[in-house]
Amino acid sequence: MYFIGGLAGNVLYILLGPAMVPGVGASGAIFAIGGALAMMAPRLPVLVFPLPVPVPLWGAMTFFLVVSFLMAGIAWQAHLGGFLLGLLAGYYFKKRGRRVYYY
Repeated sequence: MYFIGGLAGNVLYILLGPAMVPGVGASGAIFAIGGALAMMAPRLPVLVFPLPVPVPLWGAMTFFLVVSFLMAGIAWQAHLGGFLLGLLAGYYFKKRGRRVYYY
C-alpha cells in the first residue's frame, strides 16, 4: 500500500502539478495508508494534536486533505492521488473480507 500509494501520488502530481517543478516527499504514500484505513475502519478513533479528544479517522483524513488544498507550497496532487488509491484499495480489502482457513 505504501509503495503503490507513493507511485499513485507521484503520477497524479506529474499529471496535474506545475510543469517542471520537482516534488519530494512521501505524503502520497501516507495518504494512501490513511485512505485505506479510513475505508476499512472509518470510525476508528485517532488523536490529532492539539485536539484533546479522539476524532474518527475519516474526519481526520478529510481534514488533512482539505488543509493540504489550502496551503501554498504543498503538492496536494500527490496527497489526492495517494488518498484515492487508498480508498480504492480499502474498498477492495473490505469487500474481500477475512478468510479463515482450517487445517
